Amino acid sequence: VANGVFTALGDSLTPLMLLIVSSVLNVALDLILVGKPFSLGVKGAAWATFIAQGSSSIAALCLMLRRLAKLPRSSGYRLFDRCLLRRIVRIAVPSICQQSFVSIGQLFVQGAVNQLPVYAQSGYGAAFKVNIFTISGITTMSNALSSYTAQNTGACEWARIRQGRRAAMWLTWGFGAAAGLTAMIFAKPLMMLFVPADAEAMKIGQQFLWTVAPFYAIITVKLINDGVFRGTGAMKMFMASTFLDLGVRMVASYVLPPFVGAKGIWWAFPIGWIAGTALAVVLYQFGKWDHAAEIRGRDRS
Repeated sequence: VANGVFTALGDSLTPLMLLIVSSVLNVALDLILVGKPFSLGVKGAAWATFIAQGSSSIAALCLMLRRLAKLPRSSGYRLFDRCLLRRIVRIAVPSICQQSFVSIGQLFVQGAVNQLPVYAQSGYGAAFKVNIFTISGITTMSNALSSYTAQNTGACEWARIRQGRRAAMWLTWGFGAAAGLTAMIFAKPLMMLFVPADAEAMKIGQQFLWTVAPFYAIITVKLINDGVFRGTGAMKMFMASTFLDLGVRMVASYVLPPFVGAKGIWWAFPIGWIAGTALAVVLYQFGKWDHAAEIRGRDRS
């Protein structure tokens, strides 16, 4: 919650510093509590996480309250506002459902992977970590665009939203292209970081990266449009493109393997990305995503 407030205020440095301090503290406590002198094992790792995350949360809360205290208050300020709560729920609940269904959908894909030999499961698990690293970077830009869009939606600056989207698209395209090219060229060294002693697993991981990496530029378009949809409160559009991507991916991961083997699961990812991206582009071009002015109780300009 505190990080969300910092980001909305245009401060991305404070959340980063809190994350760095929390991560370093977590590692240090792991070394102290898991090993000697305490030798608590798994319990030590749990306590290390609890202390590090708890300390970071307390620090974030104090910084947030201090930051908010400096903001000017309107004459009609109230501690609790039902109208604002309804508006927040209208945007938050679809986002919560989307995140939940994405996790559930990934479980179904994992279920298809679990039907493969053990070496294939290991290779997929290693390659998926590399894939998540790239997707997380693109998602972070999408989240930043969402905050930028929300701020400009409040001012009804629709031209600036489009300008920001173009800038974010070019920046993220560059990152996606570089990450995809790196994953394809250095697929083997990357797999050696996770499965150095399993040649079959390494081969499977390379196949996965060679399949999905060329399509990072495609998923970039969808995630950037998602940032605009979330920022303007167009949650139906956001959910529609996401669920189409997820649904197509789930179906393809079970339908394709009987015909092309494990590669069918790998191809399920770009096929789902293409479907979701196509819908996101159509919704951005022709959908009324600027209806958020009505959600915020303001006239559209």
